[in-house]
Amino acid sequence: MKSAVTLTAVVVAASFIAQALAWAPVFAASNGWRHGRAAAVPDGATPVAAPQAPLVATGLNTSLNWSGYMTDQGPFTAVAGSWVVPQVAPASSTTADATWVGIGGVSSDALIQAGTQALTDPSGAVDYQAWFETLPQDMKTIPLDVHAHDAVNVSITESDTNVWSVSFADATTGENYRTTVTYRDDGSSAEWIEEMPTANIGALPLDRFGSVSFTNGSATADGTALTIAETRAGGVAMMTPDGAALASPSPLGADGASFTVLRSNVVSAGRDTPSFVSRIPRTGGWRSAFGGNAPTVAVVPTSPFAAILDFLRAHFGLPF
Repeated sequence: MKSAVTLTAVVVAASFIAQALAWAPVFAASNGWRHGRAAAVPDGATPVAAPQAPLVATGLNTSLNWSGYMTDQGPFTAVAGSWVVPQVAPASSTTADATWVGIGGVSSDALIQAGTQALTDPSGAVDYQAWFETLPQDMKTIPLDVHAHDAVNVSITESDTNVWSVSFADATTGENYRTTVTYRDDGSSAEWIEEMPTANIGALPLDRFGSVSFTNGSATADGTALTIAETRAGGVAMMTPDGAALASPSPLGADGASFTVLRSNVVSAGRDTPSFVSRIPRTGGWRSAFGGNAPTVAVVPTSPFAAILDFLRAHFGLPF
């Protein structure tokens, strides 16, 4: 009888935690939203050829939060890319997107990345920022004014062992920024990505960015600068858990260094993406969050069971 009562208490407590996590707003008092590693589409999900969803090209990888190109043929010591900041459509709710280049994060927990991002709020305003991040440290905004249609060039270079130079140039405004950070990254992968950022326990809805075109994409291995194609990178499409395409990359251009990510008309909702999108396996914490004013977004986990697991992983560092 005693063990039965204990089991009942555990079940009740678990149910309470699940309900609290499922319906409470995201805890965003100090940090808020963040970038993260790629999250896999659940097993069994297949692309849906709905009228509003572009077909996903055969052979593309799929992810719940990334679209673009990535390669795991490192080690890489530098990555670079250019793009024009897309103009995001105003929205009646909080939505977001991030465009970046990075090293790591495909097969390792380490990821250094830099790029631009947009955040909409219910008032119709759109805020654009430049940033860099070394997971799991907090994202740092770059002190440059970034606007829609600005042409930007971003690079990350390992200048010494575990010493990285992050460079950002806005060719439209003429502003430049460079900083050096110490960070341990095995350089196993390189990425050129359009991302759906996350807010604490779930993904923010992907905004309507239309399209973004990457050019001059390169990565350096063994002292040689390689185009995206020469790194043997593969394309990745961003999908909803039920298999509808949110954003898909075009084939690489003839130069091997350019491509375009196209946003579909599929509706993106925070709860469409499981709350494990931003989890760092086996490290007992959530990915670092953006600084500054954080949006408060209600995100519903995929299930009470998933919510319990996420809570235990985030707060107690459990490895499962």
